[in-house]
Amino acid sequence: MPRRLSSEAVRSLLKESTTETFLLTMKVSGEGFADLHLVNNLENIVIGNNTYFAFPFQVILPNESKDKPPKASIRIDNLSQVVIRRLRAVQGRPTFELAVRLASTPEVIELGPIALDSSNADWDDTWIQLTLSSINLLNEPFPYRTFSPVTFPGLFQ
Repeated sequence: MPRRLSSEAVRSLLKESTTETFLLTMKVSGEGFADLHLVNNLENIVIGNNTYFAFPFQVILPNESKDKPPKASIRIDNLSQVVIRRLRAVQGRPTFELAVRLASTPEVIELGPIALDSSNADWDDTWIQLTLSSINLLNEPFPYRTFSPVTFPGLFQ
């Protein structure tokens, strides 16, 4: 499916030099804590009712392969210990929603949102490394329900 960028984003990409900044935002959600909004920027930004806090992180975006579910890798600085405390409070697996935005129009999502689940986490005193992937639909049972006399008695009369 082709992606449609705003005209300002296309102009910024095609110019030899530009003052426009592309921002990567991340929303971390999970059971047991309030959503955490981060932006890879030097200052906080406000989008709607949410404040995205400036926080350094690096992302390797998911591949686009037909044969494999997308996987991304995120490396978050852990010097302030804020993010690791929040991740430890999650019950189950946290969900990460990534989006690329322009600094001039942060309410417009240029790419995404890409929703991924945490499949692996590793950390130490200075960083957190997360492997994110989508739900592997290829390994899910199909059909979801099995048709048996116990679950669908009307079919077997």
